[in-house]
Amino acid sequence: SVVQDEMLWRRDGKGFYVRYSSRPMYNKGEVSGAVITFNDVTLKRRAEMELLANKERLQVQNDALTELGRGPSARPGGADAAFLEAAETAAPAVYADRVSVWLFSEDRAALVCRACWDRASRTPSSGLRLERAAYPAYFRRLERERYLVVDDARSDFRVSEFRETFIKPGNIGSVLEIVINNGGKAAGVIRAERSGPPRPWQLDERNMLAAVADFAALALASSEKAKLEEMKDFLTHTIVHD
Repeated sequence: SVVQDEMLWRRDGKGFYVRYSSRPMYNKGEVSGAVITFNDVTLKRRAEMELLANKERLQVQNDALTELGRGPSARPGGADAAFLEAAETAAPAVYADRVSVWLFSEDRAALVCRACWDRASRTPSSGLRLERAAYPAYFRRLERERYLVVDDARSDFRVSEFRETFIKPGNIGSVLEIVINNGGKAAGVIRAERSGPPRPWQLDERNMLAAVADFAALALASSEKAKLEEMKDFLTHTIVHD
């Protein structure tokens, strides 16, 4: 008899997975006992469970990217509607409690939240501002680094400027940010936040948020192109009228 997957228990109450086989012992043609061989397969079982979890997470991310990959005709409402959809789609895909899209103001003296999605309340918000004068180190970092991966927001020096104003009041444990590029320079940032205890960001979650940041960049470029076309049409109409 062979059992592939069984839980056994130690005297201290801790369980572990085993594979074991039982073979009979014979004495004068009769079964007199058995030899049982155990193999601890805890690490193998753990690897299989992690592989399954990764597969499920990648499927969620793939579904999210497929949803964002719809044609622009199916997404009315302009850039802000696209930003909100990006935040709402990304939040469950990267297991974040909040995802927000921020863009630089015209004078680049502030970041303005264009869309924020909170998973718990399922409510959107926007309008919050971060002034460069209040967070100078953070703004300098945005100019030269595309990724900001903070597994422990309570101890990472890179977000120390936000510790008293956002991290502690919001019970934020981990932060992941990807810069949104437009025209070869940083146009803003997409941010994912996890509340509670710090949890590390997986590579696939970083890649997922980077893909959403690219989507936001496309939405921004499309919006600017539409505005230029409107200005062009207005100018042409004015010239023809004159």
